[in-house]
Amino acid sequence: MLQRYFDGTTTEKEDHILRSYFKSKMVAKEFEEYIEFFNGICDLSAIRHDNIEDEIMDHILEHETKEKSGYRRLYFTVAGIAASLVIIIGGILLRQQQQPYKDTFDNPEVAYVYARKTLAYVSEKYNSGIAELSHFEKLQNAVDPLNMGMETVNRYYDEK
Repeated sequence: MLQRYFDGTTTEKEDHILRSYFKSKMVAKEFEEYIEFFNGICDLSAIRHDNIEDEIMDHILEHETKEKSGYRRLYFTVAGIAASLVIIIGGILLRQQQQPYKDTFDNPEVAYVYARKTLAYVSEKYNSGIAELSHFEKLQNAVDPLNMGMETVNRYYDEK
């Protein structure tokens, strides 16, 4: 009958018999672990709940409000940290931009001479690199007969 009770297949009369049995002082040793369960069920059934729906709804709303306020508190904390980081990074970037520009040369004539020397150096290196490419034309002329032979082979395969 106990197994049927937990399966939900007992009648009201059998439920009453089980509750009475577990309230009595003559419960077998192997069923003593269920005494507190059935005593709790009896205590709960003795309490009258005229508006249990309202109590359940109040309980749900109370816990929902607590949960929402917890998320809201977490949101404000994270938003505050993010705003602080934006302000700090913005301040650092602003400070870096406000540092005065220091020119390398005080005299424009000295800067002009230095720029001419630098451009002459770059031009010299560029021209020496271009001179090395003149040998490339000789290589191209040497490969031309090979390319003409490959054209014949390619035409043969294209026709097939």
